[in-house]
Amino acid sequence: RRLTGTELVVSDATSISILKQGLRSFHTGAVVYSMRMLEEADPPALAAMLPELLKHAAPEVRRHALETIARLRLTSTLPTVKERVSIEASPEVKGAALRTLAALGDLGGVHDVLNYLDDPQPSIKVGAIVGLLTSGSAQGVLTASQKLLELVNSSHASERALAAQILGESDPRARESYLQILTLLMGDPDLRVRRAALRSAGRLKS
Repeated sequence: RRLTGTELVVSDATSISILKQGLRSFHTGAVVYSMRMLEEADPPALAAMLPELLKHAAPEVRRHALETIARLRLTSTLPTVKERVSIEASPEVKGAALRTLAALGDLGGVHDVLNYLDDPQPSIKVGAIVGLLTSGSAQGVLTASQKLLELVNSSHASERALAAQILGESDPRARESYLQILTLLMGDPDLRVRRAALRSAGRLKS
């Protein structure tokens, strides 16, 4: 499971077939590994199977499938992703679904994500804000930026820590402006906020 496509060449039909079988494994790790390898070796084959993987019993598989859809910008899966947002029980996976929905660039999808900016579940709120900040939608970016500033200036340490986490997971192209806010949060009186800010600075390689 530690091997990547750069270390192991997987291009022949037999190997591709084995990886496709791996997508149907009962073992979560085997499915995720097969997805990673197929993304490098045969993206079209993986793309055809991703909608089905969004129904997988393991949350980790569903989350990884959503992240892959966003990376490959598979707009053809938009209806399936929207359905996943509405029925997903795992907050972490739902957050990933919201990010993917925003990343696919559909205006209707961005509008749907806006409805989750005040969700009480931190994972869902983070997914919505990060997704909108990286969506390219003017309305989405503006609204999410305002929500982020509310969290930064919140009187609750948990919300300021959430803001620090969001900064580390957002678009790296806005790194300089994020670092200014992270510098502020590194001086926060609450230890949880300072830790979250340091972790995000690490993600931004600062």
